[in-house]
Amino acid sequence: MGGLGRYRLRQSTIWTFNSATGSWGWKKLLKLRPLLRRGVTYKIGDGSSFNLWQDIWHERGPLCLTFPQGPRITGLPLTTPLSSVLQRNQWCWPALTDPEIVAQLPPTDPTAADMICWNSSSGKYTLKSAVLLIQPSTPRVFWFGLLQGKFKIPRHGFILWMAILEKLSTMDKPWVPRAENGCVLCGGQFDETHEFVF
Repeated sequence: MGGLGRYRLRQSTIWTFNSATGSWGWKKLLKLRPLLRRGVTYKIGDGSSFNLWQDIWHERGPLCLTFPQGPRITGLPLTTPLSSVLQRNQWCWPALTDPEIVAQLPPTDPTAADMICWNSSSGKYTLKSAVLLIQPSTPRVFWFGLLQGKFKIPRHGFILWMAILEKLSTMDKPWVPRAENGCVLCGGQFDETHEFVF
């Protein structure tokens, strides 16, 4: 396929590209489309940069997938720019019969250029915002302050973390080898459990 499918992307967008064709790497990239879709927002300006049928400017996604008969009914080919149905800040759809699509049309700003924005507080892509998109942040646990801080010793914090999660190698764990004799100090039985640590 070569060049990551640039030739084929000239005829369609990444949102409607057929994932059955191409190399293994390209197929894996295309499987990330739902994740990427959550991360981007299309802001319509004059509509000249967006594809009417294949971009995700509409909240229902690419219109050629949700309304497959649209190009045939309207007479607008798949390569039509969005600006062809915008006239003086008004939507002008030729023979569009699906009321759900018309009812959910986003607002436009004909004085601005079309923009694809990243869903973050700044609107710009950062590695942190991508990580948060993939793995949303979870609330901090109540014992977070015990482990993190300016004057905390990392080794002690790690041991405390293991103790809180009950992962220390105490004698009550099945994988810890048992000693035949009792306690070296008092000669009694071992009482080393999670409760003994605290």
